[in-house]
Amino acid sequence: MLQLIPGQAHVCTRQVVSCTVKFVDEFRFVSIPFMAGAGFLAILLLQVAEWRVDYLFKHDRP
Repeated sequence: MLQLIPGQAHVCTRQVVSCTVKFVDEFRFVSIPFMAGAGFLAILLLQVAEWRVDYLFKHDRP
């Protein structure tokens, strides 16, 4: 949020690294927080898919 609206960054002014600077900006929307969220979502979806496959194979056989 601080990268999108830098006017609210009064808490990050005394640090060495600024909270408002976008260090990665691919395709004008992929930033480091976006990549982190996409990574967590991908891991969650893969885990749910694994649970579903395990559930289907355990309950499919007599």
